[in-house]
Amino acid sequence: MNPDVRKLCENKITKLDLIDETAPEFNVNDTKGQTVSLSDLNGKVVLIDFWATFCPPCIAELPNIKRLYSEYHGKGFEIVGISLDGDDSVVARFTEQSKMAWPQIVDQQDVEALRKKYHVDTIPSLYIIDRKGNLRWGDIKNADAEKAIQLLLKEDPADLS
Repeated sequence: MNPDVRKLCENKITKLDLIDETAPEFNVNDTKGQTVSLSDLNGKVVLIDFWATFCPPCIAELPNIKRLYSEYHGKGFEIVGISLDGDDSVVARFTEQSKMAWPQIVDQQDVEALRKKYHVDTIPSLYIIDRKGNLRWGDIKNADAEKAIQLLLKEDPADLS
């Protein structure tokens, strides 16, 4: 078997092992110096978006991600961007110009730690976490992300305990 194909398959299997488990925690600073902690987002549906400004497919997905944020944020939906750019100023400028209202994680050390925890080899990589903090979808595509978000937002909050 081709070693690259083997690595890709092994990565997919490793990601599948994360599904329906408690999502890997993080407690990091965003580009504005604010602390972003996954546990602080319990009770919300969270999309984690691994992306970069130099990634054409990431930029192509941005209008849909912005639409999802606009449509569902007021209903208990959050996004956390994990940028592989490595430069706060590039990401801050880009997110401001693009009107991306959600927190962005850029610190190289934090980003690399999160890439390992979530087994991210390629971008864009989208993960969806339910209101209980469980990872429900990994490497989901935009077309399916909205359906997943709608489904998770409909879950009865009384079931969260």
